[in-house]
Amino acid sequence: MYASKLQGHNLTFDCQFVIAQLNADIVRLANAMHRDTWHMHFTLRQIRESMGLETMPDRWCPEWSGYEEDMSLLIDKVPAMQPNKGGHYANCPPDLWDSHLKPYIMGDVEVVHEAAPRIEEALKETHGY
Repeated sequence: MYASKLQGHNLTFDCQFVIAQLNADIVRLANAMHRDTWHMHFTLRQIRESMGLETMPDRWCPEWSGYEEDMSLLIDKVPAMQPNKGGHYANCPPDLWDSHLKPYIMGDVEVVHEAAPRIEEALKETHGY
């Protein structure tokens, strides 16, 4: 992990989780952080509306639009998966891992992987103050 170039969407949240769960070295982990699509996107738009990962494909990688829909519908039906009720998407029923959980998780990975360099290019064209 420390030797990797980490990418994510709100990567600071993911790193805090890793630090808490694995007692990771915060300095080495921070040095491995490469691209954070949430912060990159905010730098371009600076808006108050949601900039969740599900909003990224429409603008940055339309080939991935809708990847999260099946999982989102399932989360709405299963209280143990609903964050606002103390749940987590990892509580997905095992018989739905292949159809819902794995495509959702891998969709997140692919969206970040595809969107990050595209946003980075857009940032190069952005005028500073």
